[in-house]
Amino acid sequence: MQGQTGRDRESQETDCESVRVVKGKEPGRETSENNVTATAGPGVTLVASSTSIGDSGTALSSYLSDGTKLYQPHPQFIEPQTLANRVLTFQERWFRDFPWLHYNPSIKGVLCFHWSQGFSRQPSFGQRADAAFISAGFRNWRKAIEKFTAHQNCQTHRHFVTVTAHQLNPISVQLSSAWGKQQDDARHCLMKIVSSVRHVVRQGQAFRGHTDDSGNLYQLLKLRAEEDDPILLKWLTERTTMYKGLKARNEILNIMANTVIRAIAAEIRSLPIVQFSVIVDGTQDVSGAEQESVCLRYVDHDLVPHKEFIGLYRVSETTGEGIAKVATDVLLRLNLPMSGLRGQSYDGASNMAGKYTGAQASVRRQQPLALYVHC
Repeated sequence: MQGQTGRDRESQETDCESVRVVKGKEPGRETSENNVTATAGPGVTLVASSTSIGDSGTALSSYLSDGTKLYQPHPQFIEPQTLANRVLTFQERWFRDFPWLHYNPSIKGVLCFHWSQGFSRQPSFGQRADAAFISAGFRNWRKAIEKFTAHQNCQTHRHFVTVTAHQLNPISVQLSSAWGKQQDDARHCLMKIVSSVRHVVRQGQAFRGHTDDSGNLYQLLKLRAEEDDPILLKWLTERTTMYKGLKARNEILNIMANTVIRAIAAEIRSLPIVQFSVIVDGTQDVSGAEQESVCLRYVDHDLVPHKEFIGLYRVSETTGEGIAKVATDVLLRLNLPMSGLRGQSYDGASNMAGKYTGAQASVRRQQPLALYVHC
């Protein structure tokens, strides 16, 4: 072609190369709907969908009529621009450099995805805007890079990029994600605290020292956090009392104690012949309230005897009948049958060992095979 400059010939060669593709196959694109993640503008990432067109080049009208999803087909399906001395085609790299470009086959032009969506909801913004990027469609490929760059840097475009980003990731979702992260961190730290409590209890150590921060529990948590746990270290720094106070520790200990007691009861119930004995003794706490300590004694599958402490229980009255009710109530709570009770042991007090009104007599009236042994 006469009169063409070297730059024009290079542009034409590039344009010709851009349409040399196998029919029905788009390089680097799938023929089904796929998610596309692209930078929609300065500091904003847009997650949208991209659908390619089949062999016929016919757009999916039901998909495009929705108008809410980004559509970027292969340039071979975009209308070229015919000039007096050459034909210019849309370049595929423009979709990568300006990922907000959205092709509308009904108007045979490209739009700004954010403008086309934003101005439909806020038409007052479009009074001074370029209609080519809103509804008319842009087709001047000769000045494409110049116009695309100017549009991307305008204030209105950046505004609607931010609006789109907020729609894709609204404040409620961001708050929910942050709250979920806090819950995950709290759960992680709680498990560390529970395992540390278990270690201190297993070793028979005291939780507190002269102050809370000098106690065994806090120092163990601090050691574990400084070694390889930044989440726990941050938790100890910002929330010094959460899950480490007296109330929380007692609740953790109660859960552990109940788990151990249930395991003991389950082992007794699993014996080929369920037989066990109960040991009860009374004392007063520092407030003067009467409480009874209850232990269970049994022989396991390997004929090894066990004597397990079950707990301390307050009694409303210290009569033989009241103490017997405590013993039978413990067996009932542990789902241990009275038919398996073969022995009972108390001290020599009359309310315990009394032949007629003692606790042992009351229990034997319910289970005659439960022999009394003085402890």
